[in-house]
Amino acid sequence: MIRKNIISILVITVNMTLLFLWMFFFQKQFMLGSMLIIISTLILCFAGFEFKKPKLRDIVLSAVMIAVAVAGRVIFYVLPQFKPMTAIIIVTGICLGPDVGFLVGASSAFVSNMVFTQGVWTPFQMISFGTIGFVAGLFRNSEKITRRPYLCALGFVCGCFIYGLLVEGSTIIFLDEGSSLLSILAVYARAIPANVMHGLSTVFFLWLFGPSFIRKLRRVISKYGIQE
Repeated sequence: MIRKNIISILVITVNMTLLFLWMFFFQKQFMLGSMLIIISTLILCFAGFEFKKPKLRDIVLSAVMIAVAVAGRVIFYVLPQFKPMTAIIIVTGICLGPDVGFLVGASSAFVSNMVFTQGVWTPFQMISFGTIGFVAGLFRNSEKITRRPYLCALGFVCGCFIYGLLVEGSTIIFLDEGSSLLSILAVYARAIPANVMHGLSTVFFLWLFGPSFIRKLRRVISKYGIQE
């Protein structure tokens, strides 16, 4: 498993390091930090994807899932933190594995922000959504994860904790509140309601369509020999 997904692990490790260095040592370098992380994420993601020599049908399905995730976020733009994007990324990871899950998650964040505007938050969202897709992909061979209780539990952890922990780093940088541990804790405390809402919305969408979406996507993968 580790050897197979070494590129995704490398992407997460490199960019997590860059994020924390940016948060604590280079907060004033907004544009430089953002561009470095965005470029490194996209280059490593697509390089890893290309290294596996994917077939056209593999690329098409990944592009379709990115489009579905972006559409899910855009359609629900009037409802803050209540969007199916995280649920779609989780389903993608479960069906297509950690590497594609990370690629779809990171790319969906970048593409959808062309509508929601790019900013200091973009690299944090890319890494958070990519990490969610990667974590979901670790359960690819688990049949239990297709059951609603397990699927929803995964959705809440991803939507509330993984996303919240990483994305609030952009708030710390943007508001310049990383000077003390107390101010950092205050940022995370203020974000609890929004992160809980994000987690609950992910649970809602996974409970509503998660198992059926997984079955249909797996049927497409089997029928067309995706990733063979």
